[in-house]
Amino acid sequence: MRLRDLNGFILTAIALVIIAIGGMIRGNRWLSEPGMPTNHHGWALYLVAAVVMLVNGWLSIKLSHRQDAERRKAMQHHPPDKEPANPERSASQ
Repeated sequence: MRLRDLNGFILTAIALVIIAIGGMIRGNRWLSEPGMPTNHHGWALYLVAAVVMLVNGWLSIKLSHRQDAERRKAMQHHPPDKEPANPERSASQ
């Protein structure tokens, strides 16, 4: 995994895992609003959300790598035409 693969989905999943661990350690008092009853399984919701985000991030990374490979393959078979570096300058000469 390269650094560019750390997309928003993966970073959000990491944050959700940290929140879920905090909820497990602190008995879900960390996850509830003041004055509201605590949900004793609230940490599990954050953990499920983290798994969903990890799957979404993994899929987006796989699709990105597939598109990059297809683009490289297409460039090998059909190289782009060479254009002048500065078309205005070559046209005025």
